Amino acid sequence: MEKQPDIEPCPGGPHLPPDAERLGLTPLTAPGVAFVASLTSSRRRPMNRVMAWMAVVIIGVPVVLAIVVIAVYALR
Repeated sequence: MEKQPDIEPCPGGPHLPPDAERLGLTPLTAPGVAFVASLTSSRRRPMNRVMAWMAVVIIGVPVVLAIVVIAVYALR
C-alpha cells in the first residue's frame, strides 16, 4: 500500500488563533471550525438550530451505537 503524500496548507491560508493551535488543530480544520463557530443561538435563526441538531445527531448516533454494540458483546 502506497503512502499518501502529506497535505500541506496553502501559504497565506486561514490562520488559527493560538488557543486552537494549542489544542492541536491544524489550518486544514479552519473551515469546519469557522462553520461551527458561526452556529450561535444568539442569532435566533432556525437554520442555525437545525444545523446544530444535525451535527449532534451525526456525531451522537455512531457513539451511542458503538456503546450498545460493545455492551451487547460484553454481556455474551
